[in-house]
Amino acid sequence: MESNENFSVDEDSAKSPEEKLEVKNEEKPKKKTVDVLKGIILVGIGLVVLILGFFLYKKRSEGPKIVFILPIVIGIVLLITGSAIISFNVTMEKLRKAAEEKAVAELKKAAADKTLEVK
Repeated sequence: MESNENFSVDEDSAKSPEEKLEVKNEEKPKKKTVDVLKGIILVGIGLVVLILGFFLYKKRSEGPKIVFILPIVIGIVLLITGSAIISFNVTMEKLRKAAEEKAVAELKKAAADKTLEVK
C-alpha cells in the first residue's frame, strides 16, 4: 500500500485537449512576416525610381532614348514585384490560418468523439 508515495499527475495530461490547443495558440507571437516587409520596401523603392525616372524623362537632353526610359521601366517592375510579394504572402497567411482553424475544429470534434481517424 506504500506505492502511492511516488504517484504524481502531470499538469499537461490533466488538461482537456481544448485547453492544450488554447495554450499552443497563445504561444505564437503575432507579427508581420519578413517577406511582407521586403515587398513594402520594394514598392517604396519602385515608387522612388519611377518618380525620378519621370523627372529625368521630362528634363532629358541629348542622348539615347533608352537611358531615359529605363528608370521608368525599372520602377514599374519593382512596383509589380513588390505588390506581388505582398499579395502572395497575405494570401498564404489567410490560407494558413484557415487550415489551422480547420485542424483545430477536427481535433475538437475528435476529442468530443474520443476517437481519432487516420486519413
